[in-house]
Formats: sequence, structure tokens, C-alpha cells
Amino acid sequence: MSETLPYPDVETTADSKRFWEELAHGRITLPWCNTCDTYVWFPRPLCPRCLTVVNAERTLAGEGDVYSFSIVHRAAPGFTVDRPYVFAYITLDDGPTVLSNVVGDDALDVSIGDRVRLVAPPQPVKSGALRFVRVGAAKH
Repeated sequence: MSETLPYPDVETTADSKRFWEELAHGRITLPWCNTCDTYVWFPRPLCPRCLTVVNAERTLAGEGDVYSFSIVHRAAPGFTVDRPYVFAYITLDDGPTVLSNVVGDDALDVSIGDRVRLVAPPQPVKSGALRFVRVGAAKH
């Protein structure tokens, strides 16, 4: 399923450029505020919690749990996908909750609470995309 989802072009800023470059290689690297010990999501120059200039970064493990999801059956205009795909909010073990896609052969079987892991693009891409595969079913 992941091969049918296009990697969209995203407009980067000076503050988000490093995030997108790292993501294109399968790594989540986020700004870190040393003042209040928090990740800055989405990447920006000031910490949203304490309003200080962000002065560090950390690379996350890239694993987490599905917090919420939606299976999209009709693609948005210009998004050429020939079958359903999954948008999901993923709560990262060591970071924020992020909007992404769940991909893979069993993506449409996704459930809230499923364990997921970040997957790198099949080859380096211009701007990356947050894509996760299921690695464990939710414990209901």
C-alpha cells in the first residue's frame, strides 16, 4: 500500500527544513527546548510552551501507538491513489502526537492502540512523509 501513496511536495521554511530532510531519510528529528524540556512540534523557532528560542534538537525512536485514524476511500483532488489509505494520529513514545499515514499490507486493519513504527521512504525523497507500519495489534 505504501508504494501507491505519493510523497507530496511541502513548502519548507528555514525552521522546518532540517525536519523534512531528516524525515526523507526515515528519521524524526525535532527541535528541543532546553529551557522547559519539551519537543517543539511542529518545528518552529520559538518554544510554544515557554516562548524561548529553541536551541537544540533530538532524534526520536520513531515508534508509538495509533491514537485515532480515518480510512479515506476517496482521494483529494490531485492525490492519485487507486484504493483506500489511512490517515492516523500517532502518539510517539518519546515525543508528540503527529498526523501521518499507516501503510503496509495490513494498513486497512488498523485499530486504535496498535503499535506502529516509522518507515523510511523506499529511496530518499525531497521532503519525506510521516509513514508508519503496524508492528503489533492493540490490546483490547
